[in-house]
Amino acid sequence: DVQRVQLEITGMSCVACAHKVRTTLNKLPGVRASVNFSTRVATVELSDDIATEDLCAAVERAGYQAEPRTAGSDSAGDPDADHARYL
Repeated sequence: DVQRVQLEITGMSCVACAHKVRTTLNKLPGVRASVNFSTRVATVELSDDIATEDLCAAVERAGYQAEPRTAGSDSAGDPDADHARYL
């Protein structure tokens, strides 16, 4: 069975960062991921034998932070907005 999970990704400052996160996730067996830099969301299709914690750990090893997206998180604002204004 395949399930779909969305992850909130923080720490990305450019499109290359989103590409790195996508590549990292897609290297995991049984995972197919896409990352939207503008929304900071990774959409991941995975088999049942892979835990969401494993996805988050892989993203963290790549140098970013990830957590499962929860209902209603659209209104939370951009966690990287201050960093983006600084750049």
